[in-house]
Amino acid sequence: MFPTWLFNAVSPYLGDIFLLSTCSKVCKYWREVGKDLSVWSKKDKDIKQHKHRPKSTLIIGDGDFSFTYSYIQLLPRNRLSCELCDKSDKKREESEYRAIVTSTYCENEKDLLKLHPGALENINILKSKEYESWIHILYNVDCTNMEKTLVPQIKNKIESFDQIIFNFPHHPVSGKIQLNRLLCKQLFENINRCNIMNEKSEVIIRLCFGQGGTLFEYEFANEIRTRFLQKMKYNQKMSLPIYDQLPSTERYFFNHKSKKTSQQIFQNSWQIVHSSAYGDMKCVQIRPFHLFVQDIYPYYQCTGRKNKNQPFILHCSFTYVFMKQSIQNQFIPSLFPPSFFRDISFYILEPSSDHNNDSHNDGNNDPITKSKHIRQSLPNYIFQSLPFSKDVITNVEFLNDFLHPTTKLLSQTWRIWYQSDTTALTKEKVNHYQMLLRDALRRDFNVGVGSLPISQD
Repeated sequence: MFPTWLFNAVSPYLGDIFLLSTCSKVCKYWREVGKDLSVWSKKDKDIKQHKHRPKSTLIIGDGDFSFTYSYIQLLPRNRLSCELCDKSDKKREESEYRAIVTSTYCENEKDLLKLHPGALENINILKSKEYESWIHILYNVDCTNMEKTLVPQIKNKIESFDQIIFNFPHHPVSGKIQLNRLLCKQLFENINRCNIMNEKSEVIIRLCFGQGGTLFEYEFANEIRTRFLQKMKYNQKMSLPIYDQLPSTERYFFNHKSKKTSQQIFQNSWQIVHSSAYGDMKCVQIRPFHLFVQDIYPYYQCTGRKNKNQPFILHCSFTYVFMKQSIQNQFIPSLFPPSFFRDISFYILEPSSDHNNDSHNDGNNDPITKSKHIRQSLPNYIFQSLPFSKDVITNVEFLNDFLHPTTKLLSQTWRIWYQSDTTALTKEKVNHYQMLLRDALRRDFNVGVGSLPISQD
């Protein structure tokens, strides 16, 4: 069943859901579905009417600069109209309200025009007198090495960006999912290392269906499919031939019924939320991109698929919004925070003289009695005695115990689950916490435990 809280989070964006189809009759019923779900909220209408816009935006890897051209159409021509800014200080000059848009491409202009011949028209428009003072086009910007390719070009011009947008990031070598994961990881690491974000900045990543690695995409597709088919079923005017006229990509979206488990979805994806943790960020919003792209970005030509002048499949694409893990953003909920588990095994030692007076030793030298004591007290010890446990450990699970037939040593195996809404967890951080846990058990319980954690990812 589609989670209610998650559906409510994206329902304001479903008012333009009828844009999925080019068939007028299908559009009519998509409008009805949109009314049933929700319409644009007041906040969304304000955004659409340009009442509040970011003052500085970085667009990474815009293939033919058509997205940049579409994006600036949303911005006022003369100044950045913002009710909050106008009320706070009306004496500021108009130039201070100017929105600065920086658009980049990974290669030089000559190579760009070879791959995207249609980009020349957009470049000429962006370099015209109307836009030249606040639109900057940068070439040879590598998103995995921004310190050397981006920072020198914006030095003394822009301190930070309110928005960083990257549409459909992908590695030039197609078919290598691990390279795409590495690209996303390096992207977030570079953004964090270059200090080009402020506390309220947003990183917006758009991915095709299934690339994000979250259950949200599949649950959303299943929910829309169910509601759409219900409209078809109960309305006699909606005939099957009209449905067959839909493009194949849209038909796939309606017919798709995922039977994959969450683990299968995660493994066969780019794991974008896990990658964001390497930049100390969290996912704060996921919303469908294809539902309103034709309305908001009418000039956008999504090109660059497989490093060629080919379009991406916009249908069923989603927008992921990330923000910094900071005190200012601590009350913004984190969606699908990364979850890890680590198994730890140790064998019971006889109490030594150094541990006879320890608070976790009941004074009994019997290994079986000590094993029972550890099994009862270990979860409370982890949550109460370890300073980091309340923030990053969600569950402590006992798996089994084992008596070695030869050495007669009794051992236990536990599983520690890590997940946090306030800390951006990565594999390296989890391994560090696991190391601290092992040292604490060795010190306070006098158990035999290895020095290095074993990764279960």
